Amino acid sequence: MNSELADHLPKALAESKLLPALKSLDLSKGTMGSVGARALLDARSAFQHLESISVDENFLDDVTLEELRELGPTILETEQKEDDLSIPGEVHRYVSMAE
Repeated sequence: MNSELADHLPKALAESKLLPALKSLDLSKGTMGSVGARALLDARSAFQHLESISVDENFLDDVTLEELRELGPTILETEQKEDDLSIPGEVHRYVSMAE
């Protein structure tokens, strides 16, 4: 939750010995985009046992969210953020809660 590394967490979690002990996974309020979502989808069998995965307040588009809904666990995805394009030629993403 609230991680700047949200695109990297799904791959690491899929390979973790701790994942089977979890009932739900909260990846909300982070900077996850298509890279993290693709990692979840590519390792779908590792996440099948979960009751829910929260991806609220990330940077996922409608097509990606639709793919995630077919993953198996309930996908909590009520709101997504938009990339910050305020600096020409640059894309910035921020966690939801920062100092």
